[in-house]
Amino acid sequence: MSGLRIPAILLAAALSAACAGLTTPPKTPEPSRPVAEADWQALRFRFAWPPGRDPAWHLDALFADRLLRPILEEEGRKILLWRFHRRAVRDAAGHRFSFLFYADAATARRVLHAAASSPLVARARGAGRLLEVVTETSAAPGPLSGTSDPCWPQALREAWPHYIGGVSRMWLDLVRAYAPPEDPSAAEESFETLERGYRETERRIGELWQAQGRHALLHHLNALFGYEPIRILEERRLRF
Repeated sequence: MSGLRIPAILLAAALSAACAGLTTPPKTPEPSRPVAEADWQALRFRFAWPPGRDPAWHLDALFADRLLRPILEEEGRKILLWRFHRRAVRDAAGHRFSFLFYADAATARRVLHAAASSPLVARARGAGRLLEVVTETSAAPGPLSGTSDPCWPQALREAWPHYIGGVSRMWLDLVRAYAPPEDPSAAEESFETLERGYRETERRIGELWQAQGRHALLHHLNALFGYEPIRILEERRLRF
């Protein structure tokens, strides 16, 4: 996946050509390796979460944008599917941000090496913000539904990775849109300065979710399922 923006004039030209000359949509490029050779791999970052404090959610956005986005731009054509998982529970794992991706073993090795050798990892460790990096790899191919909830029906387990992958891509695009600008010519900024910028990023995305999530996300997802009501924790039925 590329974080680069397409200039408006090129986009307009491409759309015009598509309307004028295409009778069928272009085919999605085939993955370079068959799914049978791929498996889910995981890269997990455990962040410091002092007692009595809220989780530092902005660190998820920071690592997604400054570490994982460049890796996806480099290796995205070899990764069949990917997603993020964010969690913070007062247990052994604590505050942990995970990147899960479905790829062959060679691609997985490159991705995990690129992440482990990133200067951002060393800087976050030095600042006391990153406690642990955990990698989970598999030598054997696995099904696409391998990380779905085993309690779900099989059809949902197989389809869900595509849904959560799209949501993760959208969230990463929002992070990039609200992230502080990068200035390669400037001296390396302190980790505290980076954090301050991504706190603002996290705040703005939170405001966007509160203001637009009901219609832009929940309503349109409900529409896709024919506006069927669902049961929520309070056992009430809602339509979005």
